[in-house]
Amino acid sequence: MIHVYRYLAALTVLLALCGAYALAVTPWLEPPPIERAAPSEEAQPAPQISPHTAAELERLFPPDAWQRKEPKVVETEQCTLLIQDYKRLPDGGLELKPCTLIFHSSHSANGEKDAAGRGRSIVLDAPKAEIRFDKPLDLARATFGRVEKGTLSGEITIYSPPTTPESRDELRVRTRAVWLDRQ
Repeated sequence: MIHVYRYLAALTVLLALCGAYALAVTPWLEPPPIERAAPSEEAQPAPQISPHTAAELERLFPPDAWQRKEPKVVETEQCTLLIQDYKRLPDGGLELKPCTLIFHSSHSANGEKDAAGRGRSIVLDAPKAEIRFDKPLDLARATFGRVEKGTLSGEITIYSPPTTPESRDELRVRTRAVWLDRQ
């Protein structure tokens, strides 16, 4: 029975010491609470589009086009993707409404490159696109897998402006329901 009393006495002393430590020492060691700024009612400014991309959009689209009114822009060496709005799909894919892809050929028809080292622009404009990845999209970490396939719905326009005002090498194709895959 003496062991039970020793056990209870030791437990009481330890609880008293832990409580005293929590009340007396811990406030000195804890960092101050982080004060978060209240969310402002003002809209966050959109990221700036590079001057080269802005000039290219001016050249390719009329002034009232959605592509020139603060689109979401994803640029790579081969293409530029413009999105007005997007939505995650339950299967980990992505729905883009509307979207425009601007492909850059390696050289223009006359062998010249533009200021950014790109050739002729070929524009693919679709009212809706769905993209599927081999791994689910994770917007919190900004990670996604390789594109497995894509579906473009509605009336799709593929065009390229003439290389010079005098040339007759303009491209304009209209189609519907385009499927894209890895190949």
